Amino acid sequence: MNKKIIYNYYDGFVDFPNKYSLTLFFSGCNLSCPFCYNKHVNSDTPNFSINDILEKKHKIEICFGKHSIGIVFSGGEPTLQNNFEEIINTFVKSNPLSIHTNGIILPEHPNKFQSVILSLKTIDCGIPKNYIERFKNALYYYNSCELKQINIVKINKYMNEYMEYLDILKEDVDNNGFDIKFIEYYKI
Repeated sequence: MNKKIIYNYYDGFVDFPNKYSLTLFFSGCNLSCPFCYNKHVNSDTPNFSINDILEKKHKIEICFGKHSIGIVFSGGEPTLQNNFEEIINTFVKSNPLSIHTNGIILPEHPNKFQSVILSLKTIDCGIPKNYIERFKNALYYYNSCELKQINIVKINKYMNEYMEYLDILKEDVDNNGFDIKFIEYYKI
């Protein structure tokens, strides 16, 4: 757990409903979205190990109390980590977990997550041919999560493609209780 696999992290009241959160940005991604707002996470060298994060978590718990913070796995794509299940198990014993993912790779135990955000992607991101089928599977896979959301980056160029996907996915989205959130895109 000393290998540096996390590009950066931040803590605050943003990413986990009603909890102080520690959001981890894992390095690497299996897509290359032209509108990615975390491109640097995928190309720069990781700065932190899980042990570094455990030290930070301990300091936060001294202030807020044990079991008081939520851990958010984001990225890049967190599911790309070779030891992702071990990482999940390191935190799940004492903290609620959330994952922000593109849904292409599914971890072994979705019931360990309280919250999931699936990011719907476009052809320009380099999605696999069976992407919509995989995304559908992810909707059912994460069904046990309390909070479920699909994020869509709002870019005019891609809106027709997104709407086509949402038509295909509508029944699955509704059946699994996912909310859809359109995210404003600001070119950096």
